[in-house]
Amino acid sequence: MKKLKARPLVIPDRYRHATFSTYDPKRGDPVALEVCMDWADTMPSHIGRDTDGRGILLQGSPGLGKTHLAVAMVREAEAKGYSTCFIPMYSLVMWAMNRFRLEDGSEAQKEWFRFQHYLYECDVLVLDDAGRDRKSPSGYVDDEIDGMLRHRGNWLMATHITSNLPVEEWSVRYNPAMASHLHEVCQIIDVQGTDDRTR
Repeated sequence: MKKLKARPLVIPDRYRHATFSTYDPKRGDPVALEVCMDWADTMPSHIGRDTDGRGILLQGSPGLGKTHLAVAMVREAEAKGYSTCFIPMYSLVMWAMNRFRLEDGSEAQKEWFRFQHYLYECDVLVLDDAGRDRKSPSGYVDDEIDGMLRHRGNWLMATHITSNLPVEEWSVRYNPAMASHLHEVCQIIDVQGTDDRTR
């Protein structure tokens, strides 16, 4: 299979310095840090054919450093030559909904499909702040997300997810099948601690 050409990894300015070395386990969760560092150290066993294809779902209350750890993992993947992407869930929802506003055959529509292909096929994807998006009335956006996660899981491409929503509640917010699928494709970590933003 032809190797996917990597797009530049775009990280929000607030997390431009987020690495494992800048994560303070005394203020955050040392167990979550250890799990994420172990994933990075054993990365080749989690991405692609003949691997487990598993990422990490970091779930917990706001302000515990979940995004920091996810950014640290995706930075490590980029440094090792893997194709990567970081996208907040709200941006993914807006991107998916934008499909219906694009003129058929336009360059904007072609770029939409190119980015869709990249989301489906990049080696390591971070989906940040899942569960805070609003449920779409038509169900199209949820189906797009579900399809993307299933494709990535089936082809053993790692997806890291951060969420304030416990995985058990994904059955209500999205659907029971998606919640079940997450147990297969992600190691689920309950991030502990106190909201660092209020200290």
